[in-house]
Amino acid sequence: MAVDPQRGQEQKRGFRAFLTPGWILSAVFVLLFTYFAFNTLAPWQLGKNTKRTEFNDRLKAAMEQAPVPVSEVLPAEPAKPVEEAQEWRHVTLQGKLLPQQEVLLRNRPVESAPAYQVITPFETTDGTTVLVNRGWVPAESGDNRPELIAKAPAGEMELTGYVRLGEGKNDRGVIDAEGAKQTTRVNAEQIGAATGLTLAHDYVQLDEQSTEAITDRAGDAGVAPHPIPLPKIESGPYLSYGIQWIAFGIIAPILLGWFIWSEIKERRREQLENEQLATAGAAAGAVSNEGEKAAVGAAGTGTEQATGANAVAGDVLTEPSRETQRQEAQRQEDAMAARYGKAAKRRGFGWNQPGDGERF
Repeated sequence: MAVDPQRGQEQKRGFRAFLTPGWILSAVFVLLFTYFAFNTLAPWQLGKNTKRTEFNDRLKAAMEQAPVPVSEVLPAEPAKPVEEAQEWRHVTLQGKLLPQQEVLLRNRPVESAPAYQVITPFETTDGTTVLVNRGWVPAESGDNRPELIAKAPAGEMELTGYVRLGEGKNDRGVIDAEGAKQTTRVNAEQIGAATGLTLAHDYVQLDEQSTEAITDRAGDAGVAPHPIPLPKIESGPYLSYGIQWIAFGIIAPILLGWFIWSEIKERRREQLENEQLATAGAAAGAVSNEGEKAAVGAAGTGTEQATGANAVAGDVLTEPSRETQRQEAQRQEDAMAARYGKAAKRRGFGWNQPGDGERF
């Protein structure tokens, strides 16, 4: 195994070099993110896109197809709900409105404005009683008080509208406020209990033609409701969000693999530089040893040939020669360290744990 020249410790090689807390946690995070991106986040957004597409298809069909009798859409049993696929079917109703049992739907903004929506029971010729949404009026003080909203006209009439699914119950049910019955949910059971009627589970939202026809028959007595606008046909951002989550799920493991490959390349580069540093150190040591041997040999020869008086002078000349060799060897070692020593200090992208001899 390779030895870190800066710490004197051995480094792990191969896959064991990545068995550290940092790398393990990174891999676990990437795997979990990829799993949830493919199995939760992307299906969630794509599912919303599918529902929105189905809703748009139903709404397009409702506007393009001719209305059918409401009895063909509503179940024979009043308490039985309409299938979701039947919502927004364009239907016709033959019968009469029951203005004395009218209920106001409050806290329902229309076009971002506070509004009351007017819910009136409609008794069909076959005996079924269905709630119809006649339209909306602004929820303002003064002339738009609930008691001043125009009452539905009596008498037989034919209306057209769109089937809407009934809503869940609210905590307070139907209350009497400002001279009118009011509620926050179109719930047939609660409205039926307050009015004493047996109502169909779902209701009908009148179209623009029927709302205006009722207004014409009612005359100028009171504030006339406005037609409720149909939802816009738009796909929304759900498909693009779903594709983005799929892309993120693909990119995350690719990035992890890129970081691992970069780490492997960095380790290989450091290993090569460490080997070069070791070779340079060995060469500098060999030069130093040869210099010392040459100095010792020269000193011995001078001693044999010199006389007693010259021996002292020979020793004085030998000492500077030895010191010169040492300085030269030290200079070469310093030059090698300056050239290769910095390689041992570069540690990848900085995921070192001080003192453990490894990176992650």
